[in-house]
Amino acid sequence: MKLFTDIELNRVGTRNTIIGPIYWELEDNRMFPYSNWTDFVNYLLYGWTFELLKLLDGSYLTARFVFMEGSFDIKLSREGDTTIRFIFFENTRQVGTNVIRIDDLATQLFIHSKELIKYYNRLRIENDEITSFKKNRVVVT
Repeated sequence: MKLFTDIELNRVGTRNTIIGPIYWELEDNRMFPYSNWTDFVNYLLYGWTFELLKLLDGSYLTARFVFMEGSFDIKLSREGDTTIRFIFFENTRQVGTNVIRIDDLATQLFIHSKELIKYYNRLRIENDEITSFKKNRVVVT
């Protein structure tokens, strides 16, 4: 399972939001929500990183990766010390499930967050959310 974003296809929206492709490539050649799904990349990566940290430190028993557009979300729960189960939902209906190693998930979020921060730096965009995002990204690694 792999998170897909493409910084080169991003665009800056109002209030310095970053809008671009972001979706999960599943092992059975399916995409969630869909191939080339476009959403608020900065909010999703920031929110998903926060949710993962809360799940890993025991604050949450389950976590949710919620998409801003549409009615898609992913419920996460730990399965032992090394893996997390993803349960994919569309309109509150379960549409799939997958398991990922915790270190693989953290690495993917780190890599995509790093690319997003480079994008912000290249555009010389800075605000409180970006500063907080940079701090939280470091914690994941």
